[in-house]
Amino acid sequence: KEAHRKVTKEIETSVEIPAPTIDKHLLHLWDARRSLTKRWRKQKLNRKLKIRIAQLSQEANDYARQLNNSNWRQFSNSLRGTLGTKKTWHILRSMLDPGATKTMTNRALRILENEFKGNDDALIYEVKKLYVGQDACEVVHGKYAGKEQPELDAPITFEEVYAAAQSFKKNTAPGRDKITNSMLRNLSDAALRRITDFFNEKVWVDGGNLPVEWKDSNIMLIPKPGKPRDIKNLRPISLTSCLGKLFEKTILTRLTDYVEREGLLPVNMFGFRPHVSAQDVFLLLQNDVMNPNRGSSDEFVLALDIKKAFDTISHKVIMEGLESINCGQRIYEYVRSFLTSRKATISLGSVTSETFDYPNR
Repeated sequence: KEAHRKVTKEIETSVEIPAPTIDKHLLHLWDARRSLTKRWRKQKLNRKLKIRIAQLSQEANDYARQLNNSNWRQFSNSLRGTLGTKKTWHILRSMLDPGATKTMTNRALRILENEFKGNDDALIYEVKKLYVGQDACEVVHGKYAGKEQPELDAPITFEEVYAAAQSFKKNTAPGRDKITNSMLRNLSDAALRRITDFFNEKVWVDGGNLPVEWKDSNIMLIPKPGKPRDIKNLRPISLTSCLGKLFEKTILTRLTDYVEREGLLPVNMFGFRPHVSAQDVFLLLQNDVMNPNRGSSDEFVLALDIKKAFDTISHKVIMEGLESINCGQRIYEYVRSFLTSRKATISLGSVTSETFDYPNR
């Protein structure tokens, strides 16, 4: 943060939005129509005047359509060679879904906030009940009883941290410490080596010695696209420390490699795994259901959707699952510390709750 502060300079700018240009010929047509309309109001029986007004209206509409098509082609041509810029993708996304823009999202949140029948405390109570759940109670997880894993418990390397930093998206929102993914991606090798040393000496050495800032989150609620405006149709997004997520990504990659190498997941599990996608699901359905090779027996597909499965799973189940795959002492202690004594706030529009203890789920 200090290095970022030294090389950052904030400058206030005044943005002057240029006035839209008006086509002179189109303006002339509408001026002529307006002038004839004034005359017609005094001579409403003048049939020739009425016909001329209709002709001018049609001519103006036809020219406006031509002008619109011309402007669209000009705008489209201006986007050539700019697909690598953020501005172009903002434009394209807003055209595909105008309601999903940041401006429209903030507007929808303000309307939802104003439509709620109750004060701010009542609003926070309702959204907290919906998206966070019951009050937290301290749960003590047992010590690791699985097999030792020297490879998984080995010190974190610079290469692992560097790969994790480069995998981050640049435009994600930071946590309360205001350290962004862009800062981490642009750090020098020397700075990343110091971060690696910090991870090993202060966090990884005991497995569960996490800074309290890493266990603090701000839960932002945004409207779900295509859903009616209601507090039940919001999507919670937790903003946490990007430095904490860097450590998390490093450990996740190490654990994922171990799980894939040891074949600990079913071969027909496709979600949240590297190197598989929706195409693999289609192939499975095609080979096993649509064109089975096991005689003439009937094949069935059972579709099951568990509501809020990832939001409601208990921490106890997570810890037992890790222990069952022999994740190693340090990964176990890290996850246990990560899930223990978490703090959070929840925000909807301009309303933000006080800090509370996060439930054990």
